[in-house]
Order: sequence, then structure tokens, then C-alpha cells
Amino acid sequence: MSIFKHWPHMDNLYQIDKQALKDHANDVVYITEKCDGCNLCLGKEPNQDWRIFSRNGEDWSQNRDVKTAMERLKLMLNSIDFAVSKQYPYINGYALYGELVNSQKLHRLWYGDKKPQILLFGFAIRTEIGWRFKNFQDLINVAIQLNFTAHPTDMTRFVVPILNKKRLKDINFEQLSQNSVLTENGICEGVVLHNISSDLSFKLKFAGFEEKAKSKPTAEELELKRTIKGANILFVNYFTEQRVYSVLSKMNVTDAKEIPKIVRALTVDATEDFMKDHPEFVGHEELKKILNVGSKGFLLVKKVLSQQNE
Repeated sequence: MSIFKHWPHMDNLYQIDKQALKDHANDVVYITEKCDGCNLCLGKEPNQDWRIFSRNGEDWSQNRDVKTAMERLKLMLNSIDFAVSKQYPYINGYALYGELVNSQKLHRLWYGDKKPQILLFGFAIRTEIGWRFKNFQDLINVAIQLNFTAHPTDMTRFVVPILNKKRLKDINFEQLSQNSVLTENGICEGVVLHNISSDLSFKLKFAGFEEKAKSKPTAEELELKRTIKGANILFVNYFTEQRVYSVLSKMNVTDAKEIPKIVRALTVDATEDFMKDHPEFVGHEELKKILNVGSKGFLLVKKVLSQQNE
């Protein structure tokens, strides 16, 4: 059984059914800052070195930025390994999930000292019967066990910033602070709501970081759905620079020669969100026309890569 485990997909707030929010009104969630970077899986088997994977399962263990960040995380990881083995003696492996920020090749925001760093946000254990994801509270519980006298490392430097802990019904999403506690300019990509009462966790991206041009259906959009051309216009809205950055954060590619590969991944990502938001087009007889965006993806990827290489 592989030590890599894909982190579960997390919907945006606008994709969550309103009734589901009502049904889970009493759920307790941690509100954490959503950091702008590359999603990583840190896999650990007993008596083996850490293996680092991208969100898509590519081995990033030898990536320069990853190696720098892992060196900074070394003391904390040693302590976590001890705490996990003590708390979960029956497991045969586990994975930590984090965001690699300050990557030299891919970043929109600078955090802290601008050096590559991994901020942890997730945790899963592997037993003989398979993988089991633990909630955010379990990650915090492991961290609490660490002996900070022997390892005087500030936990907040290695865990995504925790902004609050509330019941869902007590959160006013429109009044959430949009200020970062770590970026040099105070800009925040968004927040993640880690549910510790159920599986209903989701994210909220702030203005400028959305992955589609519009997040709420308007009367105009409803009218567009009635024609193939209109549906195609809706789909084009899912091709944004922010989505390109999101896709790049899951891939170990930032070179122009990889543009076709990136465009394919971008198209798959956009299509998945589009179909989730507009299930009425699943299996549509004119779906190929609806999903035809011409050179839009290529031009977007080329633009973002050129910005990163400036």
C-alpha cells in the first residue's frame, strides 16, 4: 500500500448546498488562513525517511524548495513522529498535509522571511485495513503532545494560522477578516473551514483569488444556459489566472515546454468545477461544443508562466 494518499477535494462555499449548511449549523469548525502555495503530502513509514509528494502524487522529495523547507521542519517532524507513534501504536504509516509557501518558482504572496516553508493543515493514518483521515483537532492534539522545552519550536510557524474556532451557525461569512497574519502585505488568499464534527469542510477564497469569474448565478447566466453558445460563455468563465496558479500548485512543472501538459490539467480542473456547478450539462449532446474554448487555456498558461519568470 502506497505511503501517498490524495488529500480529499474541498468545495468552495458557493458550491455547498444551503440546506447542508443548515443541517450542520451546530458543527464546530476551525477557521484557518488559506495559504497560497503548493499542496504537499508528507508520507512516513516506520524506520523510513520522509517522502514528499505533490497533490497529484508526483515525488517531490528532491525538489530544491521542498528540501529547504523540510530542513527547517526537521525538529518539528522528529517530535511529531514520536508523538504519533505514541498515540497511534497500531498504525503502519501516516501522512501529514501542508502548503509549501515561498516557492521560488511559484508564488503570488510572500510569507514570513520569504524562505520556503511548509505549513501543516492535515493528517491521516494508515492501518492494515487502509487509510483514515483525521480531523484538524487530531493534528492539534498531536502538536500539543510535543515537548516544547526539549524542542523550543514555535508550533504556529509550522501549522496554518488558526483564526478562530466556532459553530457554523455563528459565522458571518461576509464579515470574515480578509487580512493575513503572515504575508508581508497583509493580503490573504482566503480561509478554510475545518469541520471537527462531520465531513462538511470547505474553503472560501477572497476577491482576486477566485478560480471562476463569477461565483453566483445571475439572471443573465440563467438565460445563457438556454443556448449552446451561452453555455460555452459560462464555461469560459472558469478559465482564469487564479485557476492556472491553482493547477500549477499541484504539478512540478513551471517550464514553457510543459504548456500542453498544464493546459490539459487546467481544462480537466475547469470542467470538473463547471459540471459540479451545472449538472444539467452532464451528458449533453452538444457537450463538445460547450467545452470548446479554443486557445484560451494556452494563452492563459503562457501569460502566467511569463509572469513567474520575470
